[in-house]
Amino acid sequence: MFLYVDDENDLRVLRKEVPPSNIGNNTNLLVMSFLDKQKVTLVPASYKRALRAMHEKEDAVCVQNRIKTPKRLENYLFSLPINIYLSHRLYQHIQSPPLSAELLNEAGEISALADVFYKYKSTMIVLAPSMSYGDYLDTQIRNIPDSNKVLRDGTNHYDMNFQMFRRHRADFYLGFPAAIFRHLQKESAELRAYDIAGAPKYIIGHWMCNDNPQSRAFLKEFDKAVKQVYQMADFYHAHLRWLPETAQLKTKVYLDDLLKSFGVTPPAIVKYW
Repeated sequence: MFLYVDDENDLRVLRKEVPPSNIGNNTNLLVMSFLDKQKVTLVPASYKRALRAMHEKEDAVCVQNRIKTPKRLENYLFSLPINIYLSHRLYQHIQSPPLSAELLNEAGEISALADVFYKYKSTMIVLAPSMSYGDYLDTQIRNIPDSNKVLRDGTNHYDMNFQMFRRHRADFYLGFPAAIFRHLQKESAELRAYDIAGAPKYIIGHWMCNDNPQSRAFLKEFDKAVKQVYQMADFYHAHLRWLPETAQLKTKVYLDDLLKSFGVTPPAIVKYW
C-alpha cells in the first residue's frame, strides 16, 4: 500500500530519520512498528495529490490523521482511531483587544465563529482549505466571509499556517492546543485562546484510504496492529508527552473512554510529567 504524507517532518519520523515530535507522528510510528515494512511505501505528497491518487490508483492508498466526516464516509474507508486531540480553539494575539463580551456565552466560549468576523470586519483568519476541522467547525467556517480568510494549502501546512499567524499576517488561528504547545516550546509567543461553543471536546484522527479490495484487506491487518497498540502504555505516552500538564488529565480521560468503547481495558500507565 501507499501512504501519502504531506508533512516533511512526519515523513522523516516515519522513516526513522528523526525521533517523534508530536502526537500524530508518535502514534502513527507506534502503529507502523507492528506492520510489515515491505508492505508500506511512503510517498511525500500534498493532500490534494493524495486524493487524486486515491481515485486513480487501483492500489491501496491512504493518508494519516484524518477526521471522519459524513462527506468523506461516502467515498473513503477509515481505520480504527489512531489518536485523540483536544478540540480546536481560536487563538488571537495577546496584543489585540479581547473579543467583545457580546460574542461570548456565559462560559466565555465563542457563540459562533462567523459573528467574530461580522463584528471585526477587517480581521483575518488563516485556514487550510483542503483540511477538515471536523463537521461542526467546517460548517461554522463556511459561514465566515471569504474576505476574512487567508487560505494556504500544500505540504507542511500545519506549521506554515501557524507561522503566518505568529508573524501577524493573520489575526486569528484555529488550532489544536497540542500543536500550539509544541510551537511555543520552540518559539515563545503570547496568545489568547477561546473555546467554541458546541464544538466536540476532542477530535479523533484515523487513517483514511480509498475504497477498493486492496484497501479493505490492508485495513483489516492495520486495525489488528491498532488493537495491539491500544494495550500498551506507550499509546498513552505518545499522547501525554506532547501536552501541557493542564491538558494531560483531560486527554487521559478521553483515551480511557475511547479504549473502553472498543472493549479494551486501559493499561496502567506511568506518570510522564
